[in-house]
Amino acid sequence: MKVKIIKSHPLYSYFIGDEVELSEPVAEVFIQGQYAIPIVQESHQTDNPLDEELPYRELLFENGYSSLEDIEQAGESLTEINGIGKKAVEKIIEFIQSVKA
Repeated sequence: MKVKIIKSHPLYSYFIGDEVELSEPVAEVFIQGQYAIPIVQESHQTDNPLDEELPYRELLFENGYSSLEDIEQAGESLTEINGIGKKAVEKIIEFIQSVKA
């Protein structure tokens, strides 16, 4: 599974921004621990309209979110997305509120 590293993992030597191919079990550890997000194959991806600075932008878009309003309305239900936990939701909502201000 191809993933993008978003946070350093203490047991691995990947850098933030690296795109790497990992075995399914290792990829799940990275995604569940919020160290990485899955990368969708280019053939399935369309232009992402979400703000480039939005935390978890690609993951949100891959799961059907195309506007900040939709994301804000989803609120805590975003934790149902594999790779997004409560702290990630807080970061996302904080970003949306800062853009609105």
